[in-house]
Amino acid sequence: MLTFEAVKKLIVILLIAVIAAGCNATNGESAPSTEEPDDLIPRDKMILVIADVHLLEAAAGLRAPVAPSRVPNQIPGQPNVSVPAPMPDVTQQKNLPYYDIFKKHGVTLDQYKRSYQWYTMDPEEYGLMYDEVINELTRRQIQDQADGNVAVPAKPNQR
Repeated sequence: MLTFEAVKKLIVILLIAVIAAGCNATNGESAPSTEEPDDLIPRDKMILVIADVHLLEAAAGLRAPVAPSRVPNQIPGQPNVSVPAPMPDVTQQKNLPYYDIFKKHGVTLDQYKRSYQWYTMDPEEYGLMYDEVINELTRRQIQDQADGNVAVPAKPNQR
């Protein structure tokens, strides 16, 4: 026969097991693999792919509405002629042409997802990768400015 103390211990053990199982639940998704994918995108190529993805996502936001404080002064009673064009629907990533980026680099969406997931498993190394992504984007911006493809912000007036 079980004593009251034994029943309490059994309940505590069961509660801990249920809580532990709940913490490990993945809602139907498989847990990330710690093994390197067979088709892992090499680090240098992955940096270029991530940079291109960021450029695509940034370009999709170029037509963002202008804040009212940034709209030129309007004449009272006159129609507002500086209403920005509506922002394209970019709320769903499937609307963005990521496939162009993947085709350019010779990778697939699934390969990108697996590689991205694998690289993010080491946050320190991933942070170093992102430093290189930022360096790549900066390098491209400088090159575009040198080629005259991007307007260079004017320097503030010296007083």
